[in-house]
Amino acid sequence: MTPSEEFQHLIAAARLTLSEYDFKTRIPKDFKEIYDLHLKEFPNYPVDEPPAPPVIAILSFSEVLTHLMFLKMLEKAINLKYKITAQIVSKNSIEGCKLIIAPDYGIWGDPHLSKQFREGDKGGQSFLDKTPLFLLTDLALYMREPKLKRSLWTALCQEIEKLGLPKSS
Repeated sequence: MTPSEEFQHLIAAARLTLSEYDFKTRIPKDFKEIYDLHLKEFPNYPVDEPPAPPVIAILSFSEVLTHLMFLKMLEKAINLKYKITAQIVSKNSIEGCKLIIAPDYGIWGDPHLSKQFREGDKGGQSFLDKTPLFLLTDLALYMREPKLKRSLWTALCQEIEKLGLPKSS
C-alpha cells in the first residue's frame, strides 16, 4: 500500500469512527475517556499518556497578585522540602491528589466545593470528598502578619508527614 493509499484508508476509518460515535447525545466527559477512545479506535497512532495528578494540589481562586505569589512560594517550598509534586491547580484538577491546600473563602464561595466539604471524626480534620484538606485562613492575614507564616509552615509539614509522604530534609 502506498503512503497515499494508507492516508486515504486512515481518513476513511476516521470518518467511519466519528460517524459511529454520536457526539450529540454523549460528549466525552474528560481526557481519560477521549484517550481510551483513541487507543481503541487508533491503536497504531499512540498519544502521550495523560499527565499524572499532583501529589499535593494547591487550589487557586483567582487571587490578587500578592496572594498568588504567596501560593507559588508555598508550592516551591513544598517541592523543595519533600521532593514531591505540589502544584497550583483549579478546582477541576484535584482528582487523584493525596492532599488539597485551599483558602477557606474559596471553599465556601464555591457551591460545588462546599457540598463536598466535610469534617473528620477527629477535631481539626477536613476533607473534600475523601481527600484530606488543609484550609488556609484569609491570605491577606499572612501578608499583614508575617509571623503567622511560621506556624502555617509547621502545621502544613505536620499534615504532610501525617499522610506518610516522605521528608527529604
